[in-house]
Amino acid sequence: MKEGEVIESRMVTRSIEKAQKRVEEHHFEMRKNILKYDDVMNKQREVIYGLRDDLMRGGDYPAEFERMVRDVVGYIIDTHTDKKQASEDWDWEAIGRALATYFNDREEIARDYRSVEAFEEFLVERQLGRYRQRMENFGELGPHVLRDLMLSNMDAKWREHLRNMDHLKDGIGLRGYGQKDPLLEYSSEGYQMFEEMFFNLERDVVTVFFRVEVVSSQEERARRAAVRGVMRRAEERRPAPSSAMAAAMAAGRDKASPIEKFRAGVKVGRNDPCPCGSGKKYKHCCMQ
Repeated sequence: MKEGEVIESRMVTRSIEKAQKRVEEHHFEMRKNILKYDDVMNKQREVIYGLRDDLMRGGDYPAEFERMVRDVVGYIIDTHTDKKQASEDWDWEAIGRALATYFNDREEIARDYRSVEAFEEFLVERQLGRYRQRMENFGELGPHVLRDLMLSNMDAKWREHLRNMDHLKDGIGLRGYGQKDPLLEYSSEGYQMFEEMFFNLERDVVTVFFRVEVVSSQEERARRAAVRGVMRRAEERRPAPSSAMAAAMAAGRDKASPIEKFRAGVKVGRNDPCPCGSGKKYKHCCMQ
């Protein structure tokens, strides 16, 4: 056929239509899968954004924090106790380290409890009592401190979780080679990652709250003044340089290189000797 001549063969036309239809069906399936993957993330977004909006609107975040305290205590109980053992046989050293890590609680506790449930109830009431005492010490700033602490940690954990979910989605398609449904695998592992992220959020909020201290503006100014005083006294105690070192420093300041003198304002011609002292013409040396 000549160039530019119209192809009128029905066989060629049908072949092109079939190829185009297959490509469109393939792209349609890809868009359907993308929407299915997005549905998994939308369920997680609803949970996080619902909680965040509730905090922003002044919801009952003290009750939410108390729930976090119970969850962290439950984690300690599940990890370091055993219902089949007597309370004396529990890993009390690990329990003490966990209480010090998450609740900043280093006080001794009794080791004689009827059951795991009784010990868990005791720990919950103990930490909630310490939480209420700290809120009273914070005064009017207490609710603001608690809300800002929860919001900042939630935002940081959610951003990290989104990155992890993107990495998971990039490689989840390879599960198909193992006769597994990538979408089901993505949904299952995404849920586990979300649960882990949410518990890490609760643990970090509880850990930071039991360590944070509210400092007034006067105390902050006094602290900064004390730091400046320490630095000033350290500067005063620093030994003065010896006479030889002072002379060397002065000589170094007085001694200027030819280039520095040239940069100070002396104009050098193209064919003049280079001011760096190389003996070459300026156009063949530092001018290049």
